[in-house]
Amino acid sequence: MPRDNPVLELLTTLGGTILAAFALIAAAIAVHLIRWIAAGGKHVSVAWTGDGLPPLSPGEASAAQKLRTRDPSNLRHRPGCNCSLLFWKIDSSPGLDSRLVNLMAGFNGVAHVSVDCCVSDSNGSWVIESDAAGSVDGPHYVPVTFWRGRMRARVDISALIDCEMLYRDLAGIIADPRVRQKGIRHWADFSLGRTDPHTVTCSELIGRCILRQPSSSLATVLRQAMKERLTYGEIAPNDLARAVAILQAGRQEAQFTQTPVLRALWNALRSFRRHR
Repeated sequence: MPRDNPVLELLTTLGGTILAAFALIAAAIAVHLIRWIAAGGKHVSVAWTGDGLPPLSPGEASAAQKLRTRDPSNLRHRPGCNCSLLFWKIDSSPGLDSRLVNLMAGFNGVAHVSVDCCVSDSNGSWVIESDAAGSVDGPHYVPVTFWRGRMRARVDISALIDCEMLYRDLAGIIADPRVRQKGIRHWADFSLGRTDPHTVTCSELIGRCILRQPSSSLATVLRQAMKERLTYGEIAPNDLARAVAILQAGRQEAQFTQTPVLRALWNALRSFRRHR
């Protein structure tokens, strides 16, 4: 009789263990999804708008990337102005991180968020966001023209939060060199829902500063949105979108709306059948 191959036996056992682990994870995700839907889980939809301008050329985009900075010395902030959230729709050739964000948001296109706190230079407005791009890794300032041609949704939040305090909190985090962008390399933290004061995403940066004003209207709806979400752990772009949808519920021309998931799926199926 042929002798047993211990290496083959080990690989077979290891493969079976890995498959069993993936099956358990998939089952847990399915149960969590079913419970969320049964509890009235809702899909967030966004009415996107454009600026009517062409996207940046590769050369222009490369030059704009180099302008990203954590140094505000050449920028000025106009006190007392209206601050806004800027939601950016996923582009036509997104990276893996943007694809995952869009997946968890139910493919509504919400992939990135910035804040307009009335920061500018002689050439125009700058926004605050977080990313690992160009020469920066983490929260920073970037000219809004970097997003030229991208579909967006702007939400004025000046009546919902103290804009000056929000700007100071954001600027304070940008000034801390220890704070970096949370990305795919932090997959374990994403999986376990762990947050770290020294790593942020675009939405975690903004949400964290919003929650520093716990009695504000925006913080109140953000906490509610996080109770109603499918995901867990840090604040996602779709959590901020859901908070806006809660605020705009019942408005005639709301930019952000929520629909029960089962109804949204039924509507999508009907639309697909009509266009076949």
